[in-house]
Amino acid sequence: MKVLIVDDSKTIRINMQRLMHRIELDADAVDSGPAALAYLAEHSVDLVVTDFNMPHMNGIELIAEIRKLPKMRFKPIVVLSSESDRAKFRQAKDAGALAWMVKPDNERDLINVVRHVMPMAVNAAAAARCEEAGGTTA
Repeated sequence: MKVLIVDDSKTIRINMQRLMHRIELDADAVDSGPAALAYLAEHSVDLVVTDFNMPHMNGIELIAEIRKLPKMRFKPIVVLSSESDRAKFRQAKDAGALAWMVKPDNERDLINVVRHVMPMAVNAAAAARCEEAGGTTA
């Protein structure tokens, strides 16, 4: 399974990639929303983990753009941010995020969230294959 990490902090990107590799997930990382969209134009992923506060394009704007991509319609998106404002969480969810996590003090919380949403990524991949074959996903 492939994860895309989007965060403007190099330290967060490196730590997240290491964490994903430790739980046997392949992970790439980019530093901005525009870089994420360019990456997704060329690659497929099963899960996106994005920061909320980033220059050029915030997390909600990125989520909305990702949801416009046919191959990303059903893929889970998790917001990992220092923000704890519930109104922003609702905006992210309305844009298409599956979950919002305040950046955890320990890695176990993040691992639990990733393990929880990965089955949804598997189901999203199956739905996409069905659509490509001309089936329905209702």
